[in-house]
Amino acid sequence: MFVKDVSTTGFSPTTIALLGSEEESADYIAELKKQAVQYLTVQSPKTRMKALPIFYNDCFGLGSDLYECMKIISENSKDKFEFVQIVLAEFCDVQNETYVLDVTKIADYLNTKWNSKNDFKLAYDAYNQAFKQFRIRLEVMKAWIELINKLDFGKQDLSRFKSLKNDLLCVIENIQKDTSWKYKKMPMY
Repeated sequence: MFVKDVSTTGFSPTTIALLGSEEESADYIAELKKQAVQYLTVQSPKTRMKALPIFYNDCFGLGSDLYECMKIISENSKDKFEFVQIVLAEFCDVQNETYVLDVTKIADYLNTKWNSKNDFKLAYDAYNQAFKQFRIRLEVMKAWIELINKLDFGKQDLSRFKSLKNDLLCVIENIQKDTSWKYKKMPMY
């Protein structure tokens, strides 16, 4: 049995948190909630463009989908899981049952939203700052979705993964005992 057979994300932070004790899983949830609370507050952009704070408020402020997602995560409202999943799907592709952020989808959304209210192009540092604000929120959403999926729907996989953990620890222990590999010269190419 291989890690990829049990978890398509490999050793992601979520998977590692789930491998540990329930206390470690709770700590990971607490960290995601803390990040979500932090992102409920819209950070003022570091630019003198008057249109950018309005844009940030439209995208990340009260009443926006991303704000609602951060609120759901900050409250760990598992019953609203589907809403976060639907919003995340707008910005991601699904590969091997895993959400992967799609830079093109994020950029298209950002540009469409900006162009709907402004006659000039969002560019350079202002664009990068706005893109980063999207990405950090989407990363929190992605981690939370992965965690809830594995907690609620992946109990069988988790037990298989924990048994794999024991196998991995045995292999690591054997490698540490056998020090002969440390002293072998690697061929030069």
